[in-house]
Amino acid sequence: MTKRLVHITCISFIFCLYCNFLQAEDYYDIVTDNYLEEVTIRTSSKSINIYSVTSEHIMDSKTIEATGSLQVSDALKYFGGVSVKDYGGIGGLKTVSVRGLGACHTAVAYDGIIESNMQTGQIDLGRMSTYQISSIRLVNGTDNNLLQPAILSASATTLNVESRKPHFDKGRLFNLNSSLKYGSFNTIGAIVALENRLSEKWASAISAEWTESDGNYPYTQHNGNMSAVVRRNNSDTHRLKAEIALTAENTRIGNLNIKSYLHSSEQGLPTNILYNPTTSERTWYNDFFIQGQSKTNISANSTLLVTGKYSYNQSRYLNTDVNNLSGKTDNNYIQHQAYLSAVFRYSITPTLSASVAEDISYSALHGNNYNNERPQRREIIGAYRIKYANERVTMVAGVNHIHTTDVDINRLFPSIAANMQLIPDWGVSMRASAKEAVRIPTFNDLYFEQVGRRDLKPEKARLYSAGAVWSREFSNLDATIYSDFFYNDITDKISAVPGKSIAMWMMRNIGHTISRGVESGTEVSAICNKSRITLSASYTYQRAMDKTNPSGTTFNHQLPYTPRHSGSAILTIETPHLCGSLNSFASGSYYSNSYNGKEYRMSPYSETGISLWRVFRLNRASIQLRTEVINLFNTEYELVTNYPMPGRQFRTGINISL
Repeated sequence: MTKRLVHITCISFIFCLYCNFLQAEDYYDIVTDNYLEEVTIRTSSKSINIYSVTSEHIMDSKTIEATGSLQVSDALKYFGGVSVKDYGGIGGLKTVSVRGLGACHTAVAYDGIIESNMQTGQIDLGRMSTYQISSIRLVNGTDNNLLQPAILSASATTLNVESRKPHFDKGRLFNLNSSLKYGSFNTIGAIVALENRLSEKWASAISAEWTESDGNYPYTQHNGNMSAVVRRNNSDTHRLKAEIALTAENTRIGNLNIKSYLHSSEQGLPTNILYNPTTSERTWYNDFFIQGQSKTNISANSTLLVTGKYSYNQSRYLNTDVNNLSGKTDNNYIQHQAYLSAVFRYSITPTLSASVAEDISYSALHGNNYNNERPQRREIIGAYRIKYANERVTMVAGVNHIHTTDVDINRLFPSIAANMQLIPDWGVSMRASAKEAVRIPTFNDLYFEQVGRRDLKPEKARLYSAGAVWSREFSNLDATIYSDFFYNDITDKISAVPGKSIAMWMMRNIGHTISRGVESGTEVSAICNKSRITLSASYTYQRAMDKTNPSGTTFNHQLPYTPRHSGSAILTIETPHLCGSLNSFASGSYYSNSYNGKEYRMSPYSETGISLWRVFRLNRASIQLRTEVINLFNTEYELVTNYPMPGRQFRTGINISL
């Protein structure tokens, strides 16, 4: 009860500050001419943040474009320590796990506001388009940023997707962007985006995106010593996404961002080719949300960030090939989620600052497959952090508190991290971090018919990391090298295990796993005359082991779908006449089962792509022509067993900016 009282007191304090601030019109009339924007002195435009207290990777829009990534899941394949599960190419589910942690340990944020799915806990990153995305940022463990919602501070890993903000050249009142792409398997993508300058401080942005694909790519079906080339069945997808955004800068209440979003899709579900290659399973999604965020500098030393969101998600799963009385399975689900967050940051001294963050959320799920139950969850998350930063040292420490109504969790999770410029003249720095995080059971884990268990415990993780970064700038060359060792200890692991029979599975807390390894990478950028060459590469060694039962058959075996070796590289060449990129990612062998028998071994694979593009400028108009080849060498591989990936693909497109 005392902890809940602390939460309520903090929330009341923050919102009283906000209300008082809105009423202080006279105060703003006095200081308007002296209003100063927050200035970040130490920053880096590189993909590797050398000042971060933990491993942090950033991919900007240029790099996303160079890799030819259409979805966020495509771009993440080039991040160190990341494993992407892809269930069959174009229409399949795509989730991400980092450093041996499950997908539910990664918090996904869009423009700093959490994307959540209480039903499954997993965000399908294949439905997040990279168009109009300015950056993708992945943080393992503790984040340097104190001004963020509590849920992001409390998560083991955070994936921040930032959209492009309206920017207008001098004298321009609008920007119009349109794009059209066509590729293999009748893949078509069309996008229109309009940005308007409403006034000196206000701007709006409207965009619409349509994507469709047959998805019937060829693959080789093996059957003993025989093989045949067949086509993927039921892999079509049809998606519509629309956004309306309103932004304001330097207004009476600071910077304001309001966005409404609609995503509607219908797609086939490509299935396991071994058991049911001609499946008729289909899914429909209708996702809508409206969110807003206000960042206000109350004084020279204090900042207030207020965030709110409401989302409505409707999904349907239909399978017309089921051996039951009705001859089909038709499941419908509706989720309502409301979220409110407030963060107050105060600079105590020029080198010392502190923040208090409080989040309140409500989730409800209505479905026809939950034994007539309608699960609800109310959640309060607090984050209380302090940061010390000078020219050579950055330290961040804090504690997170989580309380939920339907799960037995009401405890504190500490974290601490530091970065020290060991040899500033040589650009050498050291960093280390330790953090506790938790993965709360989803509605499916707890309530799903014949599967869920209400007595599930939260999955707890202890995360440790230590590494070094070297970064130097020469006359025409920038170079950065990093290496981080990590150790993750997970208890009460939530796993699906057989129940009364092999056909009846249940969720249980049975696992204890340890994941340790090294994550290394480099980025080199050189300028020669009017051309730029950039090379970035990463390598990850990971030993993720089952430590549940010393006498069990899977003890010390590698976790499923977790390769020991993986790596990626991106080479980009930009010239005044023609630009191009060569990108590749590779994975060593891994296993599709907790038992590492040879029958479950997945073969190593690699995929290489190439892109060429040219930009033409006509007065204020900009026209880009682009052509791409994905999987250049037509490599046959599977990320998930019996879910083959597409082979060689071609894509061409045109983008016009006015």
